[in-house]
Amino acid sequence: MLDESHADGQLDTNCKWGCALGEGCHQWQKGATLRAAALALALLTAPTACATPTRYMGIPLAAGAADPAIQTLARQARGGDKQAQLALGIAYEEGKGVVPNPKRASKLYQMAAATTGGTTYVY
Repeated sequence: MLDESHADGQLDTNCKWGCALGEGCHQWQKGATLRAAALALALLTAPTACATPTRYMGIPLAAGAADPAIQTLARQARGGDKQAQLALGIAYEEGKGVVPNPKRASKLYQMAAATTGGTTYVY
C-alpha cells in the first residue's frame, strides 16, 4: 500500500500502514484516536446545559414542591416572559407565595426591564 502523505511514496514492511517512514510514522494517529475517545467520554459524562433545572430563583420546579401558581410564573420567567419576571419580582418584594427576598425581586425587575433576552411587549 502506498502512503500518499509521504513524498517518497515507497513501501516499508516495518510500518503497518505501508509507508516509507517506518513504525513511528503514524504515532500521531494513535494519539489522535486516544484524544478523540477521551473527548467523547468527557462529552457523554459531563452535565449538559439542556438538563432540566430543578429550581428557578429559589423556587422548586418539581410538581407539588411549591405553590402551582408561583411555579408557573417561575417557568414562564425562566423562559424569558417579561410579564412573568415582573410578577415574580413583585411576589418576592411583597412576600406573596414566596419568602420575601429583595435581592431576587431586584434581579427579576432588572430582567423584566431589559430590552434583550425574552419576549418584550410593545403597546
